Amino acid sequence: MRTTQRDKINQSHLSRGYYYWEEDTGLLFLRVKAHNEKEDFAFCSVKGCERVKITAVIPKGSGPSDCMTQAYPLHAEMPIVDVPMPRKLPSAKLRTTDHFLEVKLESYNTRFFHIKEDFAYTEVNGRKLYQPDDGVQLTVMSGHDGRLVESKGFRNSILQGVPAQIESYVNNLTDHSIVIITSKGRLVTRGPWTRILELLGADKTLNLRGN
Repeated sequence: MRTTQRDKINQSHLSRGYYYWEEDTGLLFLRVKAHNEKEDFAFCSVKGCERVKITAVIPKGSGPSDCMTQAYPLHAEMPIVDVPMPRKLPSAKLRTTDHFLEVKLESYNTRFFHIKEDFAYTEVNGRKLYQPDDGVQLTVMSGHDGRLVESKGFRNSILQGVPAQIESYVNNLTDHSIVIITSKGRLVTRGPWTRILELLGADKTLNLRGN
């Protein structure tokens, strides 16, 4: 429900909330409440990311709009630090000149008429590791220096059966390892294999969703 008072967006009206449209800048203000709790400074809830869909009716013939031109410095705010930054490691403990680990995950599918193909890969410091089979792929890096250790895939046939193979693999990982998981194809979202997610640090209430 639209309101002409920006402060009113923090109030609720029956089952619907308020939104405020600022004509001068073109900014839309609204308050969104997630269904699940989230940790401080986290982008997603404890059960995964939640989506918000906003539909706008744009008049025919309208030109391009850029709200940045009018929004700042009107709505500029000073950053607030609520949590102190972690203590910097001494130079003696830094084994490489690079102190940042750049990681990229991508999972998508393409369709050409009736032919559908799934793709998934992990990219670590510019090196791409493609997932060849449907299932999950675990990419392991050293938590000390960010070095890529290995990448191991587990097919859906393994996930659907007795997951001794993937459990043994996770249990034998070196302490302080960084593990990234990608999925490809129709993911097996339930079963004993999901216990390994908890071993890797995931919340017990985590719910997986298939494609």
